Amino acid sequence: MKKRGYTVEVPDRPGCITEGETVEEALEMAEDAIEGFIEVLKKDGDPIPRLSKLEAIVRKKSKSNGNPIFTTVKVAA
Repeated sequence: MKKRGYTVEVPDRPGCITEGETVEEALEMAEDAIEGFIEVLKKDGDPIPRLSKLEAIVRKKSKSNGNPIFTTVKVAA
């Protein structure tokens, strides 16, 4: 039997991909992945990439088969 679930790709964070069995779980995992991604950048002294504008994300969405979902994460200074 094929397992179903949700995959989250964070376009502003290259390689930041995660998944969950439900939308809610996938979003929680994405928030954790984004926070971890940023922590590694900061630890390594790398700059944190700027976020894309909403219009750019919507344009990219029209070329894919996914739906954009937005979330927030807390980032320590």
